[in-house]
Amino acid sequence: MVCDKDTFSVDDKMGEAFIDIKPYLHCVKMGLTDIPEGHVVKIVQPDRTNCLAEESRCIWRNGKLVQEMTLRLRNVKSGEIFIEIEWIDVTDSQGLSEADL
Repeated sequence: MVCDKDTFSVDDKMGEAFIDIKPYLHCVKMGLTDIPEGHVVKIVQPDRTNCLAEESRCIWRNGKLVQEMTLRLRNVKSGEIFIEIEWIDVTDSQGLSEADL
């Protein structure tokens, strides 16, 4: 759910959007290192099963894999939101080694 942030009143619901992180997680599990800056690892196309407003790219940036997405809000007349996700390894965690994708 996407809401605005009001200081003096209740936050208003602006719509809903969801992301499918499986394509991104598959790229993370590839264990990429030492690839050129700005290299596009994967392109995810918008379709009826996701909220993507345009194609989304998994990009190697600053030694990390990020995915940029423009999402079309649902259950609202109109609206889009731009988000970026990045995987962060946490010390002493299993990470994706045991994840079933």
